[in-house]
Parts: sequence; structure tokens; C-alpha cells
Amino acid sequence: MLAMIIASFDGVVLAAVISNITRFNSKSTNSDVMIYIGLSLGSLFLVYSAIVLKELFKNRAIKIMNIHLKRNFLYSQLNNNKFNDDANNKVSQIFNDFKLIESNYFTLIFELIGSLLTGIVSAIYVLTLNLPVGLLFILFSLLPVMTPKLFSKKLTDAAEIWQSDSSRFLSKVTDLFKGINSIRTYHAQKTMYQDTANYLTTEETSYEKMNNRQVAAMFVTVMLSMLSFLLPLGAGLFFIVNNQVSASVIIGIFLASDRVVGPLRNAAQYLNQMKTTEGIRKDLHEQVIQFSDKIDVNPDDQPELEITNVGFKFKNGKNILNDLSLKIPFGSKFLFTGASGSGKTKLLNLIQGFLKPTSGEITIGQQEVSNSNQ
Repeated sequence: MLAMIIASFDGVVLAAVISNITRFNSKSTNSDVMIYIGLSLGSLFLVYSAIVLKELFKNRAIKIMNIHLKRNFLYSQLNNNKFNDDANNKVSQIFNDFKLIESNYFTLIFELIGSLLTGIVSAIYVLTLNLPVGLLFILFSLLPVMTPKLFSKKLTDAAEIWQSDSSRFLSKVTDLFKGINSIRTYHAQKTMYQDTANYLTTEETSYEKMNNRQVAAMFVTVMLSMLSFLLPLGAGLFFIVNNQVSASVIIGIFLASDRVVGPLRNAAQYLNQMKTTEGIRKDLHEQVIQFSDKIDVNPDDQPELEITNVGFKFKNGKNILNDLSLKIPFGSKFLFTGASGSGKTKLLNLIQGFLKPTSGEITIGQQEVSNSNQ
């Protein structure tokens, strides 16, 4: 935090160094020049060293937050009783959605804080140089803050569309590569290529739209920023011609005001970008990661697996299992065979309790695994 505060003096130090040049004249001595150069170099070195330290601390903090975020996600999926087996979607979340959170949220938190600190420090410096002109610059510098109000919903909607399209494209590409041999066998390369290419075009188009909306928001912000320092600069010139303020003061205010207007403009842009992660962040929850090493199992038990009148069908009405009854003694081995989609995997998921049967019940050693009334 100290490094971030010192780094926020970037604009103030540079403005002071340049504006104080006007104080030198033919009566200034060589020692005055040497002291000025030494103080300027020392101040700039301190500020830029703080900027480097701030970046290093930011990288460490982002690493910690990324690890915490992804560990929470992995833990929640491992302990989620309603987990679905759409692995492609989960992988997409880790490598696409979480990367977006890193670049458009975690990183921007630090940039936002840094920009606000720089704006506050520069504003104080500007006001100490000349209150009326400085206040005019600061009031006009608030114009860029209007941008998030104008674009927040559009940016959020565009980001959600891209995330959805990106997930579908990733799933499509995964299916394509998994079935590449079958595709070649049935000479379906052209059909599958065109289908996958359509998903790619849709995903990239939505990504372009999201970026274009960010560009539009940035353009409005830049235009407002331009007005925010040109108009008060013109007012400052009237103060000069009327001998109410010196040119060095206006130069100092003008240079430092860029560190009021610029950071506020950046802060507005950061808020716009952070909005693009709103849909992802609202589904994230803090997890207390705790695993139990104790399993309450009697090693002498030899339970029998009993499947009684079990049926299972999808919501669309398609039957997978119908009135299945089976007893499997402890230690027995069974081989279930059948065509793809005949219900082998679904039966295994039912036995493990990952799915609930539509009818009937499954017990292991008289202990119910799941039934249709659960």
C-alpha cells in the first residue's frame, strides 16, 4: 500500500520538476541548478521505484487470488451433489472465464485503486497552486465518470453472450477431435468442418462485439476527457492575461491535471471492463475447504447390492432403464454390455448415487442409496 501511495505522486513530481524551471533566471547560481537536478532525480527515482514495487506486489496478489479462486471452484465441484458431467463447460470456466476475471477484475482492482490515489494526490497539488483554476480543472475532470452509467448494461450483456458462445465452441471442438476417426470413416470431414467453423464465427463475432462496445465506451470517455482539460485551460489563459496568476502556475496545473483527468478516465474505463465479469462473479461463492480423512466403514462388512424395480428416464420421456431388478453379492464381478446409449453409464451413476432413479430403489447392505421419493 505504501508503494502504491508513493507511486501516485508520479504526475505531481513531474509537474513540479517542469513548472519550477521557470523560476530560474540569470541570477540563479550553478549550485541552485545542481540542487534542482539532484532533488528532481531523487524524487523521480523514488516514485518510479515505487511503481515497480507496486507491479511486483500486484503480480503476487493476483497469483494468490487466482489460486484461491480456482481451489474454491475445484472444491465446490468435487463436493457438489448436483454436479453434471459436462467436463467441457467446467474446463472452459477455468481457462476462459477465470482468465477474464484475472484480466478484467483482479488486475483492474489494483489499477482502479492506483488511479484513484493518483487522482486524489494530483487534485490536492492542483488546488494548492491556485484554488479557482484548480477547482475548475477538477470539476471538469469529473466528466469521464459519466461513461460507466452510459455503457454498463451493454458491456455486461455483450460479455455474457461471448462467454456462452465461447463455451459452446469449446465443446464443439472437443467433440470434433474426440470423434475424428469416426468422421474420417464416414467421410464427414466437410460437414463437421463447416459446422465447427460456424460455431467459431459465432464465438469470434460475439467477442468482436464485446470489444467494439468497450471501444465505443473508451471513445466517449476520451472525448469527455478532452473537454475536461481544454475548457479550464482556456479559462486559465484569461487569468494570465489579467495578471491574476503566473504562467508557471498554469503550466503546473495543466501538467498535474492530466494526472487528475487521466486517472479518472482510466478509472471509468476500468469500471466498464469490470462490468464484463459481473455475470461470472455472481455465481462464485466462498468455500470452507475441509476434507474428512475418516470413513465410517466396517472392514468386516460384506454388503449385498440390491437393485429393485429400478427405472430411469430422461425429462423428454426417453426410457433408459425399465423395471430392472438385480442382486449382486459382495465380491462378485459383473460385465454389462450393450450399444452406446443403452444405459451402462447411467446404471453405474445410479449405483453410485449420482443420479436418482425414476422408480424403484437401490440398496447396499440394507442401506438405501437413492429412491424415487428422494
